[in-house]
This record gives sequence, structure tokens and C-alpha cells, in this order.
Amino acid sequence: MPALSCCIIVKNEAHRLPPLLQSLAGICEQIVVVDTGSTDNTAKEAEDMGADVTVFPWNDSFSDARNKSLECARHPWILYVDADDYLPESSLQSIRELKRKQPQEAYVFIVKSTQDGITGIASAQIRMFPNMENLRFRYRVHEQIRPTLIQNGIPIVPTEIEVIHIGYTDRETVADKQRRNLELLQKDLADCPQDGFLHYLAGMAWLDLKNPALARDEFIKAWELTVSDPEKRHIALGAALELAEIAFKEEQDKHEDALLWLERAEDIDNQYPRCFYLRGRLNYERGDIEKALKPLRYLMECQKPSFLLPLDITMLKTTGAALMGQIYMKTGRPQEAVAILNQAEQFLKKSP
Repeated sequence: MPALSCCIIVKNEAHRLPPLLQSLAGICEQIVVVDTGSTDNTAKEAEDMGADVTVFPWNDSFSDARNKSLECARHPWILYVDADDYLPESSLQSIRELKRKQPQEAYVFIVKSTQDGITGIASAQIRMFPNMENLRFRYRVHEQIRPTLIQNGIPIVPTEIEVIHIGYTDRETVADKQRRNLELLQKDLADCPQDGFLHYLAGMAWLDLKNPALARDEFIKAWELTVSDPEKRHIALGAALELAEIAFKEEQDKHEDALLWLERAEDIDNQYPRCFYLRGRLNYERGDIEKALKPLRYLMECQKPSFLLPLDITMLKTTGAALMGQIYMKTGRPQEAVAILNQAEQFLKKSP
């Protein structure tokens, strides 16, 4: 049966590593830990638990650190995780089953970020793939294995396997992280100015840093560079939705640009949950209250949305339900308002 190497890059994670490594020991024949400059006892903790530890001086590239970990991997399968990840037992069992296969495919996991124990944004990430010399990560930050998988014709297969990622919660830490990310993104953009994915990421960073004007510029570039590329249309979708949100907040009662960008997003995927929500919200704000209900009802029925773009489906449905409650109250339907708000409460209870 093919064996599995788990690859982790770390810095000052001594407090997180022991439980993670303990859980991984049951499914991995090798655990590789690449330390990028810890000042605590991270390396010793990892070595004491049987990991193969390599020191890699930080050089402003997460991909270089990830690729160093791949160079140290000895087994046919690669699994990569972060030090602040948690894998539920059901996920560990599913990985056990996957590694029995011959390493000919890459597998997409659903990574759910948490803040203070509340599950928030989820995204699809390729976390398990064959150990091949020509499969390497790209980009200094938000590193991706997908481009080289596509180049090498490796099928990318979605799964229901979940990884819980414990994210940052305080605003200043998030801002510091995004300032660092922007510096790295700008270096990548200097090398690859026509990469729409990088412009999209820069836009998201500027949004976190409360600069919608610069975010808009980056999203427009992302849209222009990806809308005609079948492999990157999801980036164009994300850029259009962010541009619609920015316009919605800035235009007050007009919303012409918001509607324009929403229509462009719907041209790509009119079944995407955020399209339903924004369509309902725009109809409501434009005074067409009854017409707002139809897309919001569709939102409530969404079961398994694509997570190629980060999405907090629980919060989106909850917000949509709250808007429906307002509509029902305004139109004299209090029982329906109570019912939809009870449904919103159930969404929150079901959230892991």
C-alpha cells in the first residue's frame, strides 16, 4: 500500500504542534517539519515526536518553504497541513482510505476557518497529491499547487474531507498579516503583472486594510485578466462580486454599478449563493420588495456550494434570512418572519 508523507512549515508553533503531530502519527509514515526561524522550542518538540525537522531560513516565500518540505518527503503521497490546522477523526479515516490508492490524482479538502470556535469562511484547497518532482508550489504568499498539477495533467478531485483551520481573530493581527501579504504580493506582481489571481488577492488584502479604492483597482484588473480564461473564471466571479459589494456601499440609493457587476457575476454563475444574496439585497434596496424574496429563497435552499472562492455560507444564509424577516414584517406577514428567523437560528446551530 502506498505510504504518506505529511509536510508542515512552522515558525514558533511549539504550543500547537504536539496535538497535531499526535493525530497525524496514525495516518502518516513520515512527518516533515520545515522550521522557518522559530525562536521557541518548536524544532525540539517536533523532533521529540518523531518528525523529520529541517531548518529553512525565511526568504519571503511560503512556496519556497513548502517546496523544501516536498524535497524532504520520501513517500508516494503528500499531505500538507498548517500548524494551526485540526483534522477531525472522520477526516483522518478518509485520508487513510485515500492513501490506499495509487498516487495518480490530487484531492481537494474543505478548509473551514474558525474564529473563537465559530466556523466561518470555508474554501476548497488541494491538500493531498502525488509526490512528483515536477509538482511544486507557486507564489510567495497564498501559495498554490494547482498550476503545476494542471500543467502535468494530474486530475483534481473534490472530496468532503474537512480541515478545521484556527484563524486570527483580532483586527490588528489581521491587518499586520495583510500588510505582510501585500508586500509579498507586490513582489510577485512585479514578476507576473498579468496574473489575475494575484490582483484578486491584492484586492482582498486592500479590503481588509479598509482601502476600497485600491481594492477596486485590483479587482478590475483581476476581472479583465481572468474573465476569458476557463481555468480562472471563478476568479472573475469573485472579482465581480467584490466590485458589486464595493459599489453597493458607495452608491447609496443609485446602485447602477453594483447592478452592472452583479449581472456580470451572474453571467458566470447565476446559481452561486452570493449572487442570490446580492440580487435579493439590491432588489430590496431599489424598492422591489417582493422581487427580493425569490433569490433569497433560492439562497436558503443552497446545499453544497462550490468553495473555489472562500465563502461563509452559514453567515450568508443567516444574513439572508434576517433580510427576509424584515420583508415579511414590512408586508404584514409576522408568522413567516418568525419562521424564517427560526430557520436562521438552526443554520447557526448546525455550524460546527
